[in-house]
Formats: sequence, C-alpha cells, structure tokens
Amino acid sequence: MKVVYNQFVLELSSDDLHKIGLMEKENKDIKKGLKGTNKYIKENGLEIHSDLSIKDPNQPVSVMAGVNKTVFTWYGWDVYMDDYTTTEVIHKIQWGQTALLIGGFIASMVPGAGATVATVTILGEIVLSIGSTALTDANHGNGVVVSIYQPTHGALTTSQVPFWVSSQ
Repeated sequence: MKVVYNQFVLELSSDDLHKIGLMEKENKDIKKGLKGTNKYIKENGLEIHSDLSIKDPNQPVSVMAGVNKTVFTWYGWDVYMDDYTTTEVIHKIQWGQTALLIGGFIASMVPGAGATVATVTILGEIVLSIGSTALTDANHGNGVVVSIYQPTHGALTTSQVPFWVSSQ
C-alpha cells in the first residue's frame, strides 16, 4: 500500500497475489473499497499522512484521543477508532444513518478498514449492532476497539460474525 497524490494505491502483481494467497476477486474487492475511500477523502478534503492515517486538517489532533488503525490478529481484525471517530459514529447511529453511510465514514477514517472488511456496509451493520450506548460506555476519551472474529481473514459476507467492543 502506498499513497500517491493523497490517494491510497495498492499494486499487486499476480505473483504477489499468489504469494499472499489472495484471489483476483478479493483483490478487486479490496481495490473497489479503496476507490470508495479515496472518493470520500477527496470529497471531504481529508489528508493521508505518512503513517497511512487519515486526518481532517480542520480537526485538532491529540495523542490523548486514541488512534485510528486496523490491526490483523490471529482471530481476525481489531478496528481502532479514536475519540473523534467514535463520537461521530455514535452521532450517526443516533441520527438514524444507514449502515452504508456509517461503514463508509469508518472506512474513510480508519486506514485498512475499507480494505479489510470487503463491504463497508457490513462494518456499519456491526457497529449498529454494538449500538450507541455500548460505544459511549466503552469510549473513555481515547476511542474504542471493535474486534471482529474472522480467522480466515477472507472477505466478510455477513455481519453475523462474533464481534466485541472495548476501550482503547
């Protein structure tokens, strides 16, 4: 993964795909997710930093507010959402926004979330299932970690997978 002109770019040869065990369809799904993320970044004037984090240049940055990142684990993924992202997701849930919009927002803010979870709608559905109250209870000013159980690390095709939320 690299950044070119403030856009995520993923270039994998067929040899690379074979080495990491990724099918061409999965590669296309990941690129489709990146395309949506790049569109959101451009439309909202966001910036991609050298650590692949996405920031709103109009929002203050604080180390005390947690991190936005995706971590691959033995059981699946941990999607870290900082305080700002968590608070915005809580508001979006309370305003009745759709799973697609919520998942799209998370994918735009959390590097790797759009690529890790093949469809942002499923990520939105998982967060909607967690609910605004549980997110509020877990967010102590440093954001939350949404852990998704998917040990095969294949594309999620349903939100009916085990998941949990904890504090950062």
